[in-house]
Amino acid sequence: MTAIQHPFSRVLLPLNADQLSTSTVEYAAKLGELYGVTLTLLFVHEFAGHNAGPGFAVESTEQTAQRINQLVETEIIPLLGGTPVDQVLIRTGKPADEIITAADELDADLVVMGTRGKTGLQHMIMGSVTEKVVHLINRPVLAVPVR
Repeated sequence: MTAIQHPFSRVLLPLNADQLSTSTVEYAAKLGELYGVTLTLLFVHEFAGHNAGPGFAVESTEQTAQRINQLVETEIIPLLGGTPVDQVLIRTGKPADEIITAADELDADLVVMGTRGKTGLQHMIMGSVTEKVVHLINRPVLAVPVR
């Protein structure tokens, strides 16, 4: 399929390594197929390492990077169906802040994010990373429903 003219070419795709949204990855793949975009994958952890399961064992930064790189190779790249990924970023910090910072640093034309549609008490307590990004960023955000 021939790519058509569009207002964006560099797309930031923030993903949660612990709750991978295949629908969001597939949507980004469709953008690649239709418009020839290049993706930058971004993974953000709120602290160095990560809860590795029961007992709250914490991964080292190297273990986290290995786990994410394996996830990219085995699950994400196959879902992208040929859409190019120019880099995989792994950052530590508050997810919304890191997504906005990365989008600015990369001069991203579009941010594609999943949204789980939390409501009620859960939303009031935890908030939504996507909602925070939409309200604070100065770039277009495409929110893909995750069901």
